[in-house]
Amino acid sequence: MACEREYERCLCLRGLVCYLAIAVLCWRVASAPATSSGTCISQGGRFPRFIHDGKLPRKSSKGPNDLTLCRIYTKNTCCTSSQTRAAMNSLRRLASNGEANNTCLELWEVLECAICDPRVGTKPGPPVICSSFCESIFTACADAFFAMDPTSQVLMPCGPKDTICARAKEWTMNASAFCQILGFSLRQSKDELDASCFDGRTDVESKGFSTTTGRATQNKDGILSSHEDFLAQGQKDMGEKILWAIGGLVLTAAAACWRYRRSKSRQKRAALFRNIQEARARQQAASNAATSKAVNKSAKKF
Repeated sequence: MACEREYERCLCLRGLVCYLAIAVLCWRVASAPATSSGTCISQGGRFPRFIHDGKLPRKSSKGPNDLTLCRIYTKNTCCTSSQTRAAMNSLRRLASNGEANNTCLELWEVLECAICDPRVGTKPGPPVICSSFCESIFTACADAFFAMDPTSQVLMPCGPKDTICARAKEWTMNASAFCQILGFSLRQSKDELDASCFDGRTDVESKGFSTTTGRATQNKDGILSSHEDFLAQGQKDMGEKILWAIGGLVLTAAAACWRYRRSKSRQKRAALFRNIQEARARQQAASNAATSKAVNKSAKKF
């Protein structure tokens, strides 16, 4: 009996281990980044060449190639420090010499990080942005100062060495032309969920933060943070969901173990009852046989 109890206990423990293994697998699948359907393609123009050009987007590595901005894409991106360093410099110029307001800075950061989105980085450049997002940027940055970059021949935030700087609304009168001279191509789309163009609102919100909340924060350099507070909140919510899922699996395993042991107990009781019934039947049969034998002997004497 002791051996049987130990065997049952071992089976229950194996069940718990299996459920925990399934829980860990679910957690890894849930936390794994979504894979892109293509390989990284350098965007050309003013955007630095991808180190992983021709390869699949991947998790950002620690060290000199780690992202210094756009860290919401660290789990799956074509970018390295080459792209985020250029974006950081652009954002710093816009915040200082460009005299941009907070809304402009926030949207500009999202725009500069567009190439780090794997859905953008895996398509040939220049990056395609949605017209609605372009309108938002032009409206927010209309009074910020920009200058024509002599190397790339695209409009960039005014820098300390630029001699000719003008407001965005003075360079062009409409959003489409503004985004094109910034080095982006434009797609007219009324569908907010259109995946063929980058919409700063829908694409970024799907990863955990909103560009329309107006919650712009600045660090000591006067530039916006990379929205890590929003990302952390999203990761916290996901962690809570995973913990609840693991807890549910453990409870399910415990319930399964209890049902198994209860079933075994019922089987033992049934087997014991059958054994008792069989023993009684054998005893009754033996008693009947003895009685019959005694009757037969008595009959022979007479």
